[in-house]
Amino acid sequence: MKIQIYVEHDIVVRHFVKSGVFDCLLSRGHDVRLILPDNAPKRITSLPDEHMTPLRVETVPMHPERRNIWKKLFLLEKFRYRFDRAARNTKKAYAQLQHWKANVLFSVFALPLIRQFYIRSKLSRLAQLSETDLSKKLKLEKPDLVVHPSVLDGVYFDDLISFCSELDIPLINIMNSWDNPSIKHGAVNNPDCLLVWGEQTHKHAIKYMGMPPENVQMFGVAQFDVYRNSPRITKEEFRERHGLPKNSRILLYAGSSKGTDETAHLHMIDKFIEQGHLPPIKVIYRPHPWGNGGANGRSVLDQNWKNVVIESTMVEYLRAVKEGTAGIFLADYNDTHDVLSNIDFLISPLSTIILEAALHGKPAMCYMPVDEKDATHFQAVKDMPHFDDLFQMDVFPKAFGEQQLKDGLVSLIELSEQASTAERLAEACNHFISPFDESWSARFADFAEEYVAKKGKNH
Repeated sequence: MKIQIYVEHDIVVRHFVKSGVFDCLLSRGHDVRLILPDNAPKRITSLPDEHMTPLRVETVPMHPERRNIWKKLFLLEKFRYRFDRAARNTKKAYAQLQHWKANVLFSVFALPLIRQFYIRSKLSRLAQLSETDLSKKLKLEKPDLVVHPSVLDGVYFDDLISFCSELDIPLINIMNSWDNPSIKHGAVNNPDCLLVWGEQTHKHAIKYMGMPPENVQMFGVAQFDVYRNSPRITKEEFRERHGLPKNSRILLYAGSSKGTDETAHLHMIDKFIEQGHLPPIKVIYRPHPWGNGGANGRSVLDQNWKNVVIESTMVEYLRAVKEGTAGIFLADYNDTHDVLSNIDFLISPLSTIILEAALHGKPAMCYMPVDEKDATHFQAVKDMPHFDDLFQMDVFPKAFGEQQLKDGLVSLIELSEQASTAERLAEACNHFISPFDESWSARFADFAEEYVAKKGKNH
């Protein structure tokens, strides 16, 4: 088969290219091409090359006007007047990210009759712009399959759905992260085939995207395939690497990309330990790979903590943050796996690593710094629907604000000592991420071949 895989963002490169999950297609003799936007160096800081992937890398120019139209239709959908809680919170979140003029304009455009006229006018303009480099490439090369892993928005998402449908080319879309089906999906069209993480995102794709259930496949998480392996270091080696006592229990503070004051949180936890409010545990701080160490990340390396150390593989990243040169850091999932395998419990202000810790059988707490009004990104996203299920599960302790942090950590430590915790965490994980015996890579190769064969029979 001739297969084209379109990627357009650092995060997708990290999760689907650097991980090698598509390499299995090559080993089965398929002609696989990795397609990037022509302005990829501006969008992707770590460009795929022969050292990162055996896939052949090509570029195709994006169409600026079509992309601008899709972006406007995307925002129009977010500003649409609906009255359920999720829709209100999503609108509020996107409104906080826009200039006030855009908020006014899209609030007007989203009015029912005006909205319908606006959509028709934009779709009419898109029809006039149908001859693009992307459409010509698809017509000329006639791939047997197009694959698009993404956040369900971006340079290629809407155009690929549109052009592949017109040209009768099978297209498989793959979600990147758990918020994609509920708040980040594209503007007008839905894919014919969407691979999601599990039960939660299957329901979200049906509810929020309006997709038919048969077009949504629960498929697990590509980037978590590495967690099937044994860690590369022992607990003794891990503690030695971080200068920690051999028998110390370790709390991992995993940073987020939400702009909260992680330095202040670490000082509070350090104080709780010193004052005897918590047992003599040690804390390892691991910043989010594109969170810049939180609101005061430049000063993290200058802090004087008694019970907190920096996770070793992220020190260079924090040095770049301090120097003002940090971008998105494509942290190695093998490193993440080593860390999560050798800690005892975790705290994080809303990051996917909460689920990753649970996959490792490690209790994880959601810290909700609701009293930090300056953390605008956190305030914008904390009420998003993909977090709801997590908040309703007792196996994930929650602490809302500084006043609840100490008691929340006590509950977390107690949870780690209960024999039933590992089983409860596994059950919770199965709601978010469907478990499979076989690797994501091998299953995807099977699925791609079967999908194309099925499409061929239907024509």
